[in-house]
Amino acid sequence: METNKQVLVVDLSMDDVDEDVRFLDQTVRILRRGCGGDHARARELIAAHDGRVDAIGLDGLPARLQLGRTHVDHAQGATLAAAATQTPVVDGDGIRAGLERWGVILGDRAEPGIFSQKRVLMVPGLNHGALAQALERRGSDIRYADPFVYFGLPDIPGVGSRQTLDQAAPATLQRLKDEPFRRIFPSPVHRAAPALRIRFSGPTSSRATSARFVATPPTSWPTRPWSWSGRGPKMWTICVRAASLCW
Repeated sequence: METNKQVLVVDLSMDDVDEDVRFLDQTVRILRRGCGGDHARARELIAAHDGRVDAIGLDGLPARLQLGRTHVDHAQGATLAAAATQTPVVDGDGIRAGLERWGVILGDRAEPGIFSQKRVLMVPGLNHGALAQALERRGSDIRYADPFVYFGLPDIPGVGSRQTLDQAAPATLQRLKDEPFRRIFPSPVHRAAPALRIRFSGPTSSRATSARFVATPPTSWPTRPWSWSGRGPKMWTICVRAASLCW
């Protein structure tokens, strides 16, 4: 099979995987290289492939962090693109928001009302503001796991709501902007993490009570890094496998 394009993808894993995919009638070879969350290793991989591939993608290595309406540059992520002088380096910023909104639109068209009166936990809401907005516009009740995942805050009224998220976003991002990538997008650990109990306010119906969570796990997590179960009409339990540093 003739390969027309090559794309390097640097992610947080420790794995090296090559695969061929078809895109716009072309065969594209994806060279996925793990840096283990190490900033220096990521720069080495980018520099080594500069000029040898057609594009370089960063998975879980954001240049910018956004929470609600607030955004800041990540101290390490913002420097990665400069490691390449010939090949463009992208991390999804700019196009991610459009794709998230479009995905919700397509889901709602395929099954009208699928997101209405659903209780949605964003795991995390960091860099997924467009997804949260799109779901909220279609009647979803949104809560954010960011205070629990990043700071281990207790389950008290208001924590995890949009109102407190907007108020705490500047201070939260000031803390996270200097943290290593593994702190921002933690990987699962072998031991079970403490359960996160997120309270949802508002009227409860049988449909809302049986609703499923729509979560946005970081890209370094497996397909299903969490499990859920109902605990009464206004409380659900989310068992998130996160790095021990978060707890």
